[in-house]
This record gives sequence, C-alpha cells and structure tokens, in this order.
Amino acid sequence: MDFIRLEEAGGDLTIGELVDARITVTESIDTNGRLLIEGDATDSDIWINAIGAGSVEIGFTKAPGAASVANTDFFFNAGIATLATLDLRNARMIGGSILLGNGFDRDLNGTLLLYELAGNVLGTNMTGTLTVTSDFSSGNLGLFGNMSGSIAVGGDLGGDINIGGNYAFFGTLDVGGSVTGNIIVGGDARRDINIGQSLDGTIQVNQSIIVTSTLSMDRVGLTGLIDVADECAALILITHDFDGIIDAGTAFTGQVNVGGDANGSFSATGASAGFILVDGHLAGDVTIPANMSGNIHADADGNDQGDITGNVTITGVYDGDICGANLSPGGLLPTNIVIQGFGPSGSICGGCLSADDCADLDANGIRDDSCVWWACDAAFCQPTDTIYPSDMGGAFGACPPDDFCNVHDRTHALTCFAGTNGCDTINIDAGGPFGACPPDGFCNIHDAYHADKCFKGVNPCSCPGGSPAPMMGPGFGGATGLVAVPVPVALSPNVGRVRIYTTGAVADIRGYQLDPVVSGGTSGQLELLDVTIEPRADFVFAGRADTFEAFNLTNGQMLCGVDDDGVATTGPVYLATYTYRVPPTAAGDFVLDIRRDEAAGDQTFLIATNNGRIAVNATTPSVVSAGAASP
Repeated sequence: MDFIRLEEAGGDLTIGELVDARITVTESIDTNGRLLIEGDATDSDIWINAIGAGSVEIGFTKAPGAASVANTDFFFNAGIATLATLDLRNARMIGGSILLGNGFDRDLNGTLLLYELAGNVLGTNMTGTLTVTSDFSSGNLGLFGNMSGSIAVGGDLGGDINIGGNYAFFGTLDVGGSVTGNIIVGGDARRDINIGQSLDGTIQVNQSIIVTSTLSMDRVGLTGLIDVADECAALILITHDFDGIIDAGTAFTGQVNVGGDANGSFSATGASAGFILVDGHLAGDVTIPANMSGNIHADADGNDQGDITGNVTITGVYDGDICGANLSPGGLLPTNIVIQGFGPSGSICGGCLSADDCADLDANGIRDDSCVWWACDAAFCQPTDTIYPSDMGGAFGACPPDDFCNVHDRTHALTCFAGTNGCDTINIDAGGPFGACPPDGFCNIHDAYHADKCFKGVNPCSCPGGSPAPMMGPGFGGATGLVAVPVPVALSPNVGRVRIYTTGAVADIRGYQLDPVVSGGTSGQLELLDVTIEPRADFVFAGRADTFEAFNLTNGQMLCGVDDDGVATTGPVYLATYTYRVPPTAAGDFVLDIRRDEAAGDQTFLIATNNGRIAVNATTPSVVSAGAASP
C-alpha cells in the first residue's frame, strides 16, 4: 500500500489514479483548497483529520459518472465543516464507506455530492446536505444522532436510510424514483418524506410522526409498509392506488388520502381521531380495536362510485362518518363492516338511490356486467348472478330474475320499451342490436329477440362474462326506405293521421322499431294522441298469429315483430299509424319524419330472421299543416 501524508495542505492538490493507496491529511486544508483525483480510486483510504471552515472540495476530475470509486473509504475524523464539500458527482461509489469520525461523535455539516452510491455513509448528526444524482442502489446511510439537513436521491433508493436519536428527523428526504430499501427513523419525523414514484420497501418511524409532517407518493402509489410505533399524526398523501400496509401505532390522529383504490390495510392499536379518505374503492381492511372519531370515506371525490368492500372493524364507539357508494343514511351495515356502536356524532352516508348506482359504476348509461342483476335494497347494492343475460326478471312482472329465459323476459323488454315496467330498467338490457351480446343501454326490440332466442336455445350470449361473443351481430339483411303518408280522411277537426310504409320489396323482415320526430312549425307543437297498427290487408305481418307489439306514447316509439321466421314482401307494406292533434296554438307546417341514424342513438331498426340489419337508406317525411282538417 502506498502512503501520502499531508501535514498542511493549501491550494490544489491533484493526484492521478489511486490503487491500494492511502492519503492522510493531518492538519487543515486551507480555505478554498481542493484535493482532486484525476483517475479512479480502488481499494484505497482517504483520511481527513481536520478540515477548516473554508470552502474545501475533494473530488474527481472525470466526466460525471465516469470515475470509479471501488472499495475505497473516506474518513473524516474532525467532521465536515459547513462549507466543506466531498464531491463524488463524477464517480460511481461501489462499496466502501464515508465515515464521519469514528461513527459516533462526528457530524456532517457540509455537503456530500455523489453520482451513484452503493456503499455506506455513517456518522452522528447531520445538518448539511447529501445529494445522490443517480441511484442510491445499496448500502446504508446511518446517522446515530439528529438529522436536520436534507437528503436527495435523484433516482431509486435501494439501500437503507437509518436515522437514530431521540428527535431525529427535522430535515427532508426526497427520492425521485422508487424506494425498495428501508427508511427507519428512530425518533420523531417532523418534516417531509417525498417519494417520487413507488414505495416497495419499509418506512418505520419508531416514535411519532407529528401533524406537520407529510409523506407523499406522487406517482404510482404505495405497496410497502409504513410502521409507526407511537402516534401517527402525519398527512399521508398517496396519489394513486394503495396496496401496502399502514400501522399507525398506538393512535392515529393524522390523515391518509388515497387518490385511487385502497386495497392495502390500515390499523391502529389505540383510540383514533384521524381521517381515511379514498377517492376510489376501499377494498383493504381497516382495524381499530378502540374508539374512533375520524371519518372513513370511500369515494372521497364525490362521484358516487367508491364502495367499501373490505373489512372495517371498530371495536369501540364510532363517532365519525363512514361513507361509500354501497352505504346508506341510517341503513344497516354490510356484514364486512363491524362497528361496536355509534356515538352521538356517528353516522352512515353514501348509498345507492337506484340499481343504476350499482350496475353502472362508470356512469355511461350501460350496465357494466350483463350477467349480474342488481337491486338497490334500503340503499345497499345487492347483486344476483344470472345464468343468462336474457334473464331480465321473473314471472308475471316480478323484478328479481328466476334463472329462466322465457316469455316473461320478453314481456319485461316490451313493457320497459313502453315505459310501463315497474322494475329497474338498467337490468332490462339483454344485449345489443342485431344479436350483439354486449348491452347497449336501451330496452327495445333487440332485447325481446335476445329473450326469444335464449328461450329457443339458440342464443350465443351466455354467462359468466358480462360481454360474451359475438361483440357485434350478423351482417347485412337487405335495404329499404320508409315513407310517411298522410291519411286523406280526418277523424275530427284538427286531428289527423300519418301512416308509415316501406318503400320497396324486402326479402326477409321479422321485426321493426320506429323512432319518429316532428319538427318545423312557426309556433306551438303537434300533440301525439296515439300510435296503432291498423288491421289492414297491406300490413307487413297480415294473417300472422305470432305477432307481438309495444308502443311508447311518451316518445312516440313503437315496435312490432313475429316469433318465428319473417316474411318476404314484394312491394311497399304498412307498418304503423301515428295520430296527432293540431292545437289552436300551433301554426305553420310541421314535418313528421323517422330518425334512422344508429350512430346518433336513433331507435329505428328493421330486422331480418337471422338478426341481420335491414338498412333504411332513405325516408320521405309528411307535412302536417296547422289549422287543416287533415294533414
């Protein structure tokens, strides 16, 4: 081993590569002095017995991250003064140690700048700064006293940070990447611990986290452990999902905010007054074996979509609010929530108002799973798994499903279409248009045919799955136009009729649904009196005994179909009749037409026997003139 001994060093000292060498500075390095190493340092020791109060730099001259410091130890027996700097930003420190004095009675008051740390930093108190530009990939930062400075790791923290003392953590710890190592604080944590990405390691605070603290996970959430031996009064901010464990110690008076779903667990061993606020679903466990006066809220962002499906156990008196989309004011708690008793300020909030709140969590108007039938019972969501998507209800109008697909389900679809069904309509959606299995948010003729095909055993849509194949129905089934023809004979003054016909031959038509629209006029509006199918010889299904039909006078829609195979037409055929009243307040020409744009949600459909789409390629409207005896 080579030895270099400097008793009084002033100015710059430049040394080449160090291999199995020792540099010892026995006195002070004068103000603005620098010890520079041009190459690498391997298996060497650098001893600094005293550093003055000046600006002193010990560093490497290679490009950032290019120098290698392997198994080399730095000893600072007199501590690092306020303006002293150990600059290893150009070096990767792999192995070795930075020892502040004998590890027990020397402080870090200056600055440590490292590119990458995979070694040890040991000392007593720290009032200065430690900055690691890249990763602190392994090793240990150990302080046996207080820490009031700052630690910044630009990349990932795979090593351990162990801060001891009675009142240890007054500084800040910022990690730009993920934490897979352990952060252990022996005393109070009174400042911020900021994790830029995820925490997969352990944060253990052996005494308390007081109210001024913040633990923040800014990106992907928390999957590790926060273990607090005493009282946790911190604000813990988790901006995404929480999959880890928070053990808040003897009492919890702080606040945990989770920006996503909380699948992890939370516990405290004593009385607690803190808040647990989750923007999404609370599927993890909350255990308080004592009294609690803080709030537990799923769906803290107020969009009525966050459920509490985890186990909540409070064996004392609860004086807070417990809220979730599956809870209700004054309702009974689900079996997974056990609260010994409510205090004078305790309450239950949230809850469902209808089955829509249960079946349509993304609020897009379509049931999320066509294999689950939902009820909102006393403001609690109650699911029932079904065997068939077409099981939309029970017999003779009963709402709960009965494990059959039969004529009762078709009746549910028809009465829902007509607006006369007394059940939650979100469940009456057996599938999409033209045989497609995923539901579409409507109860219409397609649901009637889904029920019919299921009854006949030829429906490919099955459970479980929610959106079974096929995603879309069969293809093209032909094309025709629709025309609205005024009836020349008036029923009475100011009442007129319009008949709807196809415009040409159709090879195969099994059912149809019409969605009319009235526009125009200079004042007032027409009043729909009735929608009927007249007993006419040119009716498309004339002579058939297996027809079914439904009418909705609120929106003017109607449907009609046959159970068995459809019919072929050789020319125009009659479909329906609309009867309107022209009130005295109406003036001008009103235009009655048929909506036919499926992409815009229009509900006009012509269906072939194989569920194929019969395209409506054109419509011809009718004009109803205000004040005329007939249109």
